[in-house]
Amino acid sequence: MSITKTFLFAAVLTLGCTFVAGAALITVDGDLTDPGWAGPNVHVGTSPDDDDITNDLDIRYTRNVWDANSGMTFFNLEMWDALADPTAENFVVLLIDVDNNQSTGCTGCYSFVGAEYRVFFDLSYGLPGALSYGTGWASGGPDNYYMQRFTSSGWTGMDASEVNPGTDLLVSRGTGPGSEQVTSIGTGIEWGIRADLIGSPGQFTWGAHLDDGGNQKDDFITGQRGEAPEPATLALFALGLGGLYLRRRAS
Repeated sequence: MSITKTFLFAAVLTLGCTFVAGAALITVDGDLTDPGWAGPNVHVGTSPDDDDITNDLDIRYTRNVWDANSGMTFFNLEMWDALADPTAENFVVLLIDVDNNQSTGCTGCYSFVGAEYRVFFDLSYGLPGALSYGTGWASGGPDNYYMQRFTSSGWTGMDASEVNPGTDLLVSRGTGPGSEQVTSIGTGIEWGIRADLIGSPGQFTWGAHLDDGGNQKDDFITGQRGEAPEPATLALFALGLGGLYLRRRAS
């Protein structure tokens, strides 16, 4: 009877841990206050701030976290100041080098070398309810975000047969007031990408380029590190607790 109770105890623990861990760490809404951004496997970069750049498109911090339970890898950029109202023609490009090899992929993409994937996002239209996925866009046009893969023929748009917008690829910009706080709404840009959409690499390099529509010098960051988490050990942890329970009962 004790053994049965022990394994029931372990099973409940396993189910409970799986349920808790199954919740997405990040909500892609432009708000950088999600607890997942402060958790493990988050890589925070130093600011590549350029004294010559004085507009709102000026990167302060970068972060990446891979949520093994949801199968998504998340990215964010935090600006020094609040993002401008979505009226000017400006965009951001997320670039991902999945094989960490600068001799493969794009050889000169917005100061980034070696990218195999990139995501364009028109910041002018990045508000909830105003997103339209496409394979390319003229700034200010109807398709305000899209994803591309680098092939032997160059960059190729990934259409709806490969990317399910709103599920496989999420993107948002902050819409609230900015502040000097590290985790603030209004200063952030967020992405969520289904991991197997980029081949589920164990490690990768990423960067971002921000184009301000020609008003000021552009800002960019390269060489940011992304890493998949170790396999989950919640089940083993639960069984271990169950074993301790059995030992305690036996004694």
